[in-house]
Amino acid sequence: MDFFAAVDDLQSDEESGAGMTSTLEFNSATYYRFAALNLDELAKNDHLGDAVFEDGTTSRTIETRKQVVKTFLKATIQAVPSARKTTMNGNTLPVYVLGVVREKGHPIQLVNAFETPVRPSTKGFAVESVNRMNIE
Repeated sequence: MDFFAAVDDLQSDEESGAGMTSTLEFNSATYYRFAALNLDELAKNDHLGDAVFEDGTTSRTIETRKQVVKTFLKATIQAVPSARKTTMNGNTLPVYVLGVVREKGHPIQLVNAFETPVRPSTKGFAVESVNRMNIE
């Protein structure tokens, strides 16, 4: 729980004290994020296959598609929700990133690894969370 007091910048000289006082609840849980990228679909003309970029290059080359995938992965890993970013220091990057490349079939979903909650230990939550994903 975070107790805070906010200042009212437009408060008159006759008034004193905080403009607002309150509390906020927050947690520091382990979060599981998932993204799937179908490279065959991405290469089709109705998706990225026919894209033309600002510099005039097209996405028809494998190198350009690799760069798009690299940018997507970097953005996915580094994305941090903006809410309460400055007050709650929510700038934490993932402890662990797992990538799976498959030739066929549906995307792998590892959410079942957390059907039973990870309990705290002397090693924290991260080690057990990573172990569960690797087993799943």
